[in-house]
Amino acid sequence: MLSDTHPDAERVQIELLRQMTPEERLRMAFGLTATMVNLSRQTIAALNPGLDARELNLKCVELYYGKELASRLREYLQTRTEVVNAVASPPSRRPPPAAQVE
Repeated sequence: MLSDTHPDAERVQIELLRQMTPEERLRMAFGLTATMVNLSRQTIAALNPGLDARELNLKCVELYYGKELASRLREYLQTRTEVVNAVASPPSRRPPPAAQVE
């Protein structure tokens, strides 16, 4: 395996990792993951300066989970927004039409 780490430094790193508790290793992994997510999100935002928050989130979903899931989520969010907007602004209150007399 290719490595840019000196063998002595790598031995020290491995020994330090072995001395860590499982909780410490897990915390480190979560921290590294959070850093990677934040950096990739910042990169997506920098490459797409016109995106609003929703579209930025959807681009991130696409990156991590694929286009199909991002597309399905986009459709779901659009439908949900339409429903919420319809409920929040009901049609104007007009009196019911008068009954027709025959």
